[in-house]
Amino acid sequence: MKQFSGELNFLSNFYPSPISIELDDGSVETAKTVEHAFQASKTESAVVALRILDTETPGVAKRFGGLVVLRKDWDEIREQIMYDLLKAKFTHYPPLRERLLKVPDDQLTELNDWHDNYWGICTCKRCQDSVEGLDRLGYLLKKLKKELSG
Repeated sequence: MKQFSGELNFLSNFYPSPISIELDDGSVETAKTVEHAFQASKTESAVVALRILDTETPGVAKRFGGLVVLRKDWDEIREQIMYDLLKAKFTHYPPLRERLLKVPDDQLTELNDWHDNYWGICTCKRCQDSVEGLDRLGYLLKKLKKELSG
C-alpha cells in the first residue's frame, strides 16, 4: 500500500483535473481539482462555493471547506458526491482512467499521516493503536475501477 504520491499521485483528489460541477443555484462552474469540487459541494451557498472554487490550491480549498456551514444532508450524500466527482475525473480524462485501471486494488488505499480515518487510513502511531481506518476513498476508487473496466 502506498500514499497517493509519486507514480500514484494522479489518484489524489489534489491532482489537477478540472471538472464541471453544478452549484445549488443551478450555475455550472469549473473546479480545478476533485478536492475543490468536493469542498464546494459541502455548502448550500453558491457564493461560498464560488469562493472555495476560486482558491489557489486544493489545500486552501480543503481548509476553507472545513469552515463552512455544512448542508443538512451532508453525511448522507458525501460519499455519493465523492463517487460522482471521481467518476467525472476518470471518465473526462482517458489517460487517467487507463492509469487507474492498471493500479492493483491493494494499492488503492489512501494512506495518510493527518488522522483521516474516514476517507483513508492514518499511519501514525496514535491512530494505528486506537482507530480503524475506513478508507472510503479507496473503496470508491475500487468500485469505480470495477465499473470502468466492465
